[in-house]
Amino acid sequence: MKTRLLFIGNSATYVHDVPETLAKLATEAGFPTEAVRITLGGYTLKQHADVETEHGRGVLKLISQGFDYVFLQDNGLFPSFASDTNP
Repeated sequence: MKTRLLFIGNSATYVHDVPETLAKLATEAGFPTEAVRITLGGYTLKQHADVETEHGRGVLKLISQGFDYVFLQDNGLFPSFASDTNP
């Protein structure tokens, strides 16, 4: 059975194809792995999770399919300790 990975983020995740690179390395090491990604340039986690949008509802629907590991990458322009500054 394949390990299923889900990556939710923005260009910092997709520019260097992090999901596929990790899946390929794991598979070559003997751990069959499938990577799925939801990555949109400049997006924040808050935007990915906004159930008021079609995109947000789609993200939640995909998550409900079940994954072994989920990688979350927020917009790097926001300090991680100042959640009140996130749009």
